[in-house]
Amino acid sequence: MSRAEAAAGDPDHHSDPPRPWVDGCVAAQRALDAALEGLSNEQARAPSRLEGWSVGHVLTHVARNADSVVWRLEGAARGEVRDQYPGGLEQRRAEIEAVIERLLGGTPARAV
Repeated sequence: MSRAEAAAGDPDHHSDPPRPWVDGCVAAQRALDAALEGLSNEQARAPSRLEGWSVGHVLTHVARNADSVVWRLEGAARGEVRDQYPGGLEQRRAEIEAVIERLLGGTPARAV
């Protein structure tokens, strides 16, 4: 029986935190921070490798996706099922564009 199966069947069983996953997330965040250090507005406005997205669009997507994961986890902790993006994908797209406009004064690339 796996640890997850044991925990699911025993309400008093508390498994250890997924330390390797947490450590991996911390390491990935540090690597991203290091890669973005000194990023200029001009670089953020530049096209990314994703068609129609600037570097700023990609970074905003990463940040908003992280926010959505936190939103869902907070809901799960309260016993709630939450949509990943309240307001749906259209609201998500609009929020990405609003951040790009506010931070970078707009960009010719548009989120798809």
